[in-house]
Order: sequence, then C-alpha cells, then structure tokens
Amino acid sequence: MFAIHMLTRLDNFRKAPISIFILDNEGRIVFANDLWRQYTGISEDRDQEPMGFMSVLDMSQVQDVEEIWAKLTVEHQAISYETRMLQAFTLGGAVDEEKEPPYILCHAFPEVNIEANEIENIIGCFTDVSATKRAELLQQKRSEEAIAAKKLQEAFVGEWTSRPKTESAHAKHITL
Repeated sequence: MFAIHMLTRLDNFRKAPISIFILDNEGRIVFANDLWRQYTGISEDRDQEPMGFMSVLDMSQVQDVEEIWAKLTVEHQAISYETRMLQAFTLGGAVDEEKEPPYILCHAFPEVNIEANEIENIIGCFTDVSATKRAELLQQKRSEEAIAAKKLQEAFVGEWTSRPKTESAHAKHITL
C-alpha cells in the first residue's frame, strides 16, 4: 500500500514546474520528472548509467564534481551548486541549436538510512537561472567598462595637471 502511495505521489511530480530527480547511491536515475528530462535530454533508456547525468553538464563550470558527490554520499550533506548545461534541448530531447545552453541552480540532499548509516537515494531539483545569470554577467561587464572609463579619465586628468605651467598659461590665451 505504501509503495502504491509513493508511486502516486511521484507521478504528481511529473508535471511540476521545477526539474526533480532521485538518484541511487551510484548515481543511476530512480526518478526524473518531465522537465528534468527536457533540460537534460536524457531518455529513460539511459537511466541505468551510473553518473550518466553528468554528461550533460558543462564540467568546467562545476567546482569539483567528485567533491560534491562525496559531500552527498560520504559526508551525508546537502549541496547547492550552479552550473551550465552543455546544450539546450527541446521537449523531445533533441539539441536546440538556436538556444544558448541554460544555467541551472541545483540543490540535492541525501536520503539516509539512519540505522545502517547508508545512502538510500539522492533527492534533488534544479531550476533554470539563465535570465538571472545573464543579468549578472551584463552587470559585471558594465561595471568593468565603468572602471576602465574611470581609469582613462583619471589618467587624462593626471596627465593634464602634470604639464608644465607655461603650457597651461599659454592654453588660457587660446579661445575656442
């Protein structure tokens, strides 16, 4: 009865507006909702590949995947990290060449069997934070441009004020 209840509850998560996944302790997919499959492009026939979900992440964006996995499975700690997918996918799991790969924010925690002190599952979710990330990158770029402009202005003022006084006295007589 409990198993049927749990399956019904999981089925309700299939259409959730957030990507939800459950992994076993070796990284195989136990459950993934429709949105998770849309973002990753991983079909159900690849669910049994240990750590197969890692193939769709831009690994240069993740600090240290082994460290993150160890926090979950060895230290039994919840984790949060931001990364970027390698590609954008369509609803059917095909690569969408027209879209930029999305940035995602992932949260996961271990489901631990307290008596055995073993991991039963890793439960997690992620959401698309691309719009926020693009805004952050744009703000950073504008900030860097403003700093560069300020340095140029300071250099100009410094150069102008360090000129000999005769030049500046001569410049006073020039009218525009």
